[in-house]
Amino acid sequence: GYLQDNYKKSRDLLETARSAFGDDIAPDNEVRIRSMQAKLMSVAGQDDSALELLGTGTDPTSVMTRLLVLIDKRDTARAEKALDGLPIDEKWCDQAAFVYAYNSNDEKVRAILDWARTNSDLVLESRCRVAVARATLMRLVDNNGEAAFSMLSISAEAECALKQVLKYLEPIVRQCRVNGVVRT
Repeated sequence: GYLQDNYKKSRDLLETARSAFGDDIAPDNEVRIRSMQAKLMSVAGQDDSALELLGTGTDPTSVMTRLLVLIDKRDTARAEKALDGLPIDEKWCDQAAFVYAYNSNDEKVRAILDWARTNSDLVLESRCRVAVARATLMRLVDNNGEAAFSMLSISAEAECALKQVLKYLEPIVRQCRVNGVVRT
């Protein structure tokens, strides 16, 4: 199917890149290839091997890939620990925002959003806001199952979380209105 075809294309691209670079590969390209290989390993269900391949690299590509693998495993406690002491980077700030929101670390969520806002990049801030909203919704579903969004009743926790989601997404909608790009 679709996923298997794309997986095969990705493996083929990885092998093409390895062949093109040969033995004389620049360190940044080596990191990219290792990251792509780790992503493919994770898709194949080899998360622990993918994380082992990435090691403890602190370059933005390795950090981003490590966070993505850990998020997919729902090992957000380990992902948050992996972020300890790292300066925020635009390559993975939205994954960090996701991790902090999933773990209900509101202080760290605010710090990421403040950082994104000070970078004068609306797209970067929007990516972080969407990640926070997505993580909050995923946490609700993971913790409460289908009952998290029942039309008949909703817990106080779910009501509070849904209000937070709206609060995080509202600036994006407001900016779209200001720019005149809200479709009706």
